[in-house]
Amino acid sequence: MMGVIEDLSDYQRVMKRISKWVMPGGRVYLDFASEKKPFGTRSFITQYVWPGTFRLVFMPQFIDAVRESLFEIINILNDRRNYYLW
Repeated sequence: MMGVIEDLSDYQRVMKRISKWVMPGGRVYLDFASEKKPFGTRSFITQYVWPGTFRLVFMPQFIDAVRESLFEIINILNDRRNYYLW
């Protein structure tokens, strides 16, 4: 799922829904923009990457939701460097 989780802030509900779609032993790939704070998107993001109002995934809350679900986090990749190269 690419660029969707930012718009779905009820992460526990999202994990429950995804678990209904994935077969046992299956995997889910999620690609999203995140932040360590619940609010305060940096101006660079809203000016150059996604203009206008934009919500980032609040990582502590998201990780808690995954831990409470049937899923486990295998890998988290910080892709920030790609935006730096712009």
